Amino acid sequence: MDKKQCVLMVSLTITAGLVGGAISARFPAAPPALAETRSGSSQIISAEKFQVVDKNNTVRAVIDPKRIALFDRDGKIRFSLDTDVYGDPHLSLRDKDGTIRLMLGLDLDAKPYLGLADEDGEADIKLEVGDRGSFLFLSGKDPRNGVALGTDVEGTHLSLSDKEGQSRLWLTVDSNGEPSFNLFDQTGKLRAVLVSTELKDVNSGAREKLSASSMVLFNKSEKAIWSAP
Repeated sequence: MDKKQCVLMVSLTITAGLVGGAISARFPAAPPALAETRSGSSQIISAEKFQVVDKNNTVRAVIDPKRIALFDRDGKIRFSLDTDVYGDPHLSLRDKDGTIRLMLGLDLDAKPYLGLADEDGEADIKLEVGDRGSFLFLSGKDPRNGVALGTDVEGTHLSLSDKEGQSRLWLTVDSNGEPSFNLFDQTGKLRAVLVSTELKDVNSGAREKLSASSMVLFNKSEKAIWSAP
């Protein structure tokens, strides 16, 4: 597997960590205590924190320097706009149990993302735009088992990973419009490739010109053992 493949699959493996379990640590679940002060102007109210309560004195909204939050009648956050410890903004929508189901914001590298999570708060879908291009990640209950679809200056790529987070299928259309289809074993070794024009040696990096629609099979050491035509 080449460096670009590793980068994309690492991104897929850590997706749930970025927008799943770790996000709860960055967003507190309960409203902070308020300490309000009023300015001398009759048209401006200045306060460190501001809260809105309903007729039952239940907090329904909180505004402070780091958060805008809306609560339901049970006191659970349903909407919040936060800035984390790094100053990055995040918008989240939560279900009736307080679990984050939709996330929109900037990640640690200041790249915009959109994430959708299941009832356990695990990221199932993530859309990310960065310097390398645009990427869509799909995962199941185990975030290592999923699909990565991306496009960058080198082409368009589709990768399928197993439950260990290992890429097993890699489909690419490069910037010249040439497709290639690669299969890997559970250790990440290339075992089969279907390529239209040339094959890159995984060890030396050398490229070998092939006939159109050539297929090559490899052994466990990634040594070619069969090819056609």
